[in-house]
Amino acid sequence: MDRDLLPEISKELLSNLLEIISDGVWDWNARTGHVYRSPSWYLMLGYNVDSFKNTVYTWESVIHPDDYERVMTHFDDYITQKEPAYKIQYRCCTKNGDYLWIEDKARVVEWDDDGTVGRVVGAHRDISAEKS
Repeated sequence: MDRDLLPEISKELLSNLLEIISDGVWDWNARTGHVYRSPSWYLMLGYNVDSFKNTVYTWESVIHPDDYERVMTHFDDYITQKEPAYKIQYRCCTKNGDYLWIEDKARVVEWDDDGTVGRVVGAHRDISAEKS
């Protein structure tokens, strides 16, 4: 496809499109440890926007204990290139203590010269209705 034929996509338009196709978007800068989470990510789980620190530990803290090891293994296998794709379903804790089933998909968008991950972007989708 000729990229010159594609329309310019503003950050605002891209943000709106991502919110339409997912229930929460995240962007992890592995170099700095900073994680951006869209407002809808917080709202999906019932939290106030920006009520968590912008680190990977926030994500780890909401994963159901029974799913945690499986999720971490799959993510590690993906970022170390043992798995070709990152897509997984697991439960996340909501503010009221209930668990919500989500589907998490991500892609490494930047690699460092030494082959380690520089940046990963992903999206969470609430699949609780599908699971019940």
